[in-house]
Amino acid sequence: MAYVQFSDSSKTKIISTFASPQGEGVYENYGELEETDERYLAYLQLPAWNALQGRASTALRDSDTVLMNFFSQGKTPSPDWNAYRDKLKNILSTPEGDPKINLPSPPTE
Repeated sequence: MAYVQFSDSSKTKIISTFASPQGEGVYENYGELEETDERYLAYLQLPAWNALQGRASTALRDSDTVLMNFFSQGKTPSPDWNAYRDKLKNILSTPEGDPKINLPSPPTE
């Protein structure tokens, strides 16, 4: 059994968990779920998704340096760089996702 607190009365998103059952009315939007409940499983994936977002943020920052080097040399980066950066930005702007996806690979040119 999982003891959780939901973000609101719709009980669609978990915001915290408890190690044991809580008293009636102590915590607003408290609930008890089976550990196989999809909402609980989604909550457990958040730390891994946040770690992926951290790697995407680093990759985006690194791509800034690459683009600055292109521009400082009077070169124009390929459109593949825009597509790469858009994929990274999408990961960063998505609050939840599959942490098992791979980051996109940077273009070679």
